[in-house]
Amino acid sequence: MLNWFYTFLGVIWLLFSPLSLANSQIIIGLQNEWPPYVIDGNPPTGLSVDIVKAAYATQGYDIQIEIKPWSRSLKEAEYGRDVVVIAAWYSDTRKDTLLFSDPYLYNEISLVTLKDNQFEWGTYKDLNGKTVGVIKSYAYDDDFLQSPWLMRIEASDLLTNIHKVMNGRIDMFIEEYRVALWTMRKNKIPPNLFTKIYPNVAYSGLYVASGKANPKAKVYIEAFNRGLRLIRSNGELDRIVKKYDNE
Repeated sequence: MLNWFYTFLGVIWLLFSPLSLANSQIIIGLQNEWPPYVIDGNPPTGLSVDIVKAAYATQGYDIQIEIKPWSRSLKEAEYGRDVVVIAAWYSDTRKDTLLFSDPYLYNEISLVTLKDNQFEWGTYKDLNGKTVGVIKSYAYDDDFLQSPWLMRIEASDLLTNIHKVMNGRIDMFIEEYRVALWTMRKNKIPPNLFTKIYPNVAYSGLYVASGKANPKAKVYIEAFNRGLRLIRSNGELDRIVKKYDNE
């Protein structure tokens, strides 16, 4: 009995010794609040948060999430701070400054307007003269960004764009549809006032990214990719996605 007790004490000492704490590998993850993918809290949660944590945990990393405005998160990563952003869209303009992981999810990017204003479109020429709310520093489909047929009006966040559509200041906004619905419900805005305009603008992969100026960027991205393959093969990724889809 005494031998078991001393063994137990030895395990506790190893777990909480300074050496054990020193060996803990911590990564700082930056992201704006983007529910249901990133939900501010203590600690932050969300679909992306849970996936990224699970993948990094398989590689011995503990990722600590800091919620910041997206433009600031992106700049800190691009300027070489020792961080990753956990839910980034790829774009040609970003590839020069950021190193991207393999995509861990795909987002359905849609145009959203009021039900009373719905219309059909096939090409961007069909949107000639219409105004679309976008969010500053977000990466959108290159064809959407380069289209001369529509006016892109910047805002700091999605809720602002939702209100602009409701007030008639813009015709529509562009957003991942799950995010749009979540934001409306959270702010007591009836989602049935709005409709998605088909077809979708794009399907965008969701990535972890780190600034190429960060000496640890390659290590972080490769570790995530290894972890992602593991949680995909053992079913953990599917379990996390189903949890949030059911909610």
